[in-house]
Amino acid sequence: MLEETESSASPGTPVTKRIAGPGIWPKVKVYLAFSALAIFFAESVGGNYPSALLNPLVYIAYGFPFILLLDDLVRNGENRFYPWYFSGWLVGWVTEAYVAKVVFYGWPGDHEQIFGFAVGPILVVIFFYHAWITLLLTAYVARRYLGFPFQIQINRGRDRIALTTALVLSVISTHISISQGKPLPRTMIELALSFLILVVIINGLKKVGKIDDFRLSKDERTRILKWGVVIYVLFFLGGATEPHVKGQLAPFWPCIFSLFITFTIYWALRRSIRLKAGKLNEIPLSYDPEILKSSGWGKWIFTYFMISLIVLGASPMILGPVIPTLVGGMFITFILFGIICGLYCFTCLFRDAARIGTGGRPGELPKVFN
Repeated sequence: MLEETESSASPGTPVTKRIAGPGIWPKVKVYLAFSALAIFFAESVGGNYPSALLNPLVYIAYGFPFILLLDDLVRNGENRFYPWYFSGWLVGWVTEAYVAKVVFYGWPGDHEQIFGFAVGPILVVIFFYHAWITLLLTAYVARRYLGFPFQIQINRGRDRIALTTALVLSVISTHISISQGKPLPRTMIELALSFLILVVIINGLKKVGKIDDFRLSKDERTRILKWGVVIYVLFFLGGATEPHVKGQLAPFWPCIFSLFITFTIYWALRRSIRLKAGKLNEIPLSYDPEILKSSGWGKWIFTYFMISLIVLGASPMILGPVIPTLVGGMFITFILFGIICGLYCFTCLFRDAARIGTGGRPGELPKVFN
């Protein structure tokens, strides 16, 4: 429920300001907008599922882990790189293992597995793609243009890097469309529909009103966690979304080990980011969607979309047969970068967890975001 309050921008000039009512739903709407933005980058522009924003189940698959992980990051004022990286890593792991099952079965035609895990897709999709594109890119854009209360430094250099991802993702999208025999005009239409839905969802934030405390209460977190577990069990039992493994459950022992990995990383991550912050998580964090009116959000996302659309349509004519080689080089780069970044972040995360476990404080590590 929303209520109206009166404030004054200048003497004698009353201004009506919208305030979000109490409860979880205004916060859920904000997280829905974040999820839609992440889905647009990761699935739609990336070409894996251009019409992803038309499917309600995709919002559910991404939404539950986003709400829980972002709440921890936001309430603790987290500005270190590796907790953000591993939050994206976890989102990738739970969606690709328990929904798409790419972790176990790989991509179509991919039969190379080690102990029941598809190593190649894991290194590309989870160690790089979901960590960097699904979360880090989305978090930066949400901080820069939507005004989300993330402890992330913004500057023009990072603005350009964020915009440049449209070029990379669109070339990958072109390769996926061609390799699947899917007409590019169809891909472009589906991408345009997802873009329109994203714009509607983000603009809908203006009706939410100011949220005085962005953080979830203990009861709200518990309810979301319970519903998330139920939903993911249903996803898991419902079979994979990938056609080549549709209707199959994951192998038993790899699945058990996957659950161990999930809970171990989540445990270490929560301990690191919660105990590092001290009493910072007692400070209320507000969010006011009114910033959308002056942030340049519309101009930025329209530019991003147009770059994606132009590259998607023109790259077959300009790059032609070079596209598979170019994308192959990108994937090798992603794998190497993912391995290096993953090893660094694993070392930092578990070093902190070990220090906390012995009563120490987390080490002062490079604050990439601040």
